[in-house]
Amino acid sequence: MKDDPENLDRLLHEQLRALPDPPPPRDLIPKVLQRIAAQQQPRWWNLPWLQWPRPLRVLSCLLWAALAGAVIFLRAGWSSLIHASDGRWQGALHFLQQALTVSQTLWNALERLIASLQFPWLTAAAIILVALYLGLLGLGAVCYRLVAARQIAVK
Repeated sequence: MKDDPENLDRLLHEQLRALPDPPPPRDLIPKVLQRIAAQQQPRWWNLPWLQWPRPLRVLSCLLWAALAGAVIFLRAGWSSLIHASDGRWQGALHFLQQALTVSQTLWNALERLIASLQFPWLTAAAIILVALYLGLLGLGAVCYRLVAARQIAVK
């Protein structure tokens, strides 16, 4: 009867219940408080742009300005700059001329494709679908903000 598995399970359970609880690690509470503080303070990239640190906002403005300037510069006639140079830039900028030629070809093809559309209703339908999509996306964002604000107020 002592070797009965149910008896052994019960006996083992009673013995384990009689043992004292192990003490928590000494650094448990500071780690938990640190984790809670980290969750309450979001990372800078999760904040709205106006709440970013000033140097990062300046850097992002400079990067966007550089990107816009590069696009304008390349669109304005990079190939004329390459052809007008005195020859020392020819080798270094030749690969950019090829990239510019490919991008201009793709851009011209897209312009011709759009110009050749003879179905104004198809263009109008595409514009309406994009507008509906963006409207629903905005409505979803507003609803999310309302629900999130309500949950914060309830807490």
